[in-house]
Amino acid sequence: AAARRSSLDSQPVQLHLTWRSIGSAGGPRVAEHTGQVIGGCLYTHGGVSQYRGQSPVNQLHRCQLDSGVWTDLTTPESPALSGHASLTVANRYLLLLGGWDGRQRTSGLSCYDTAECRWICVGLQPGNFPRGAGLSGHTATAVATAANAGGRRKSVGGGDVRTGSDNFAALLIGREGSLRTQRRSGNAFLLSGRASRPATSEYAEPGIVVGSRSGHATIGDSSGGRLVVTG
Repeated sequence: AAARRSSLDSQPVQLHLTWRSIGSAGGPRVAEHTGQVIGGCLYTHGGVSQYRGQSPVNQLHRCQLDSGVWTDLTTPESPALSGHASLTVANRYLLLLGGWDGRQRTSGLSCYDTAECRWICVGLQPGNFPRGAGLSGHTATAVATAANAGGRRKSVGGGDVRTGSDNFAALLIGREGSLRTQRRSGNAFLLSGRASRPATSEYAEPGIVVGSRSGHATIGDSSGGRLVVTG
């Protein structure tokens, strides 16, 4: 692996990474999909199955990380989406946010309960999102706030806010504008609610100024309080 300079001294620090294939038999063959690790399993959803495809699939798969065994969990209720974002809540719920449904960009919320293996909601429209706008190629980052962390911390974290409840708050970055075309503008939204009761979810605009972008990445600083946006 490439060496990097330490902030503590001038000596290079060697970072060694070992990659291990966990198996692909039975897994999805897609791009522009999303995935999260919940309870020792990798869940993947949606995407497109053809080169330059415009029609997303509704596939939901689970991979046991210890054995590499894939299971197809797709049901008729599963939404067909690509370019969407996802979030883990309480190490149980898989949230899908926005995405392209084959006709237009959406700002909808879908929630899958991995404990009960069922969809709680599909394509629910949270309140307060701008009319005539949609999301795709965006990112969603879990945010711990006083409201959903019992006042114990206020920080930007990774993909899962584990506060002992199913309350969540997610910072979405990378609004692509209208339902079909991309405007040269960017925005950020804060979506908050409760995973087991998704009808309570609402969008808010936190007043963060961001450039127009899509297909980027966001990484929460493990020390808390900072979010890095790249690409």
